[in-house]
Amino acid sequence: MLYPVLSAMIIAINILLGVMVLAASPGRLQNRLFALLCLCFVIWTSSCFMMTSSSDPERALFWARFSFFGVSFIAPLYLHFILSFEDRTVPLHIYLPAFVFAALASLTGLLVPGLHRSAGNLLYAPGAFDGIVYGVLYPAFTVYFIACVSFGAYRSFIQLRELSGIEQARMRLIFLGTVIPGSIGGLTNVVLPAIGVYGYEVAEYFTVVIAAFFFYAFFYPEKKT
Repeated sequence: MLYPVLSAMIIAINILLGVMVLAASPGRLQNRLFALLCLCFVIWTSSCFMMTSSSDPERALFWARFSFFGVSFIAPLYLHFILSFEDRTVPLHIYLPAFVFAALASLTGLLVPGLHRSAGNLLYAPGAFDGIVYGVLYPAFTVYFIACVSFGAYRSFIQLRELSGIEQARMRLIFLGTVIPGSIGGLTNVVLPAIGVYGYEVAEYFTVVIAAFFFYAFFYPEKKT
């Protein structure tokens, strides 16, 4: 199946992009936040890979829950990243729900009580664990995640309208790198499972699209040729 190969590629690319941006200016806040965002992408994708690769239900469930140590922090890191361009003081308590959700996911079944097995498709072998069964707290996590990302996207749109020249072009890349893959990921990982359609939870694939857009924004040429 394609999932292992794609996962390995995405993990490698996200690591590479995060390291390159951090190395370019390790003291700059935006670069550090981007590197942390890439780290969360890697944790999420790696955990999903381990989940789908495991034949043992308990081990697969462990990795599904462990993935929240990555995915829980993506939304607040993204919001912090966007607001950092406005030179705002970002209250660190925006990360508190992420810590709570990650802890609850790892210690309880309130977020991930079980897993769904695949009937077999292009991505997953028959019998592989291809998605999580939503727990009672998953809607609360979804609201938190969407609220952070939506407000961040809104602020990036406001900046896009206020900026000009190279800075506007860079913010446009960041905005598009949020909206396009974010919309697709929301469909595959939130909407479809909510209506009982499994086997297409591939939002982690689109993390590499987000990272690529943001990466190019960092290195957008000063002068167009």
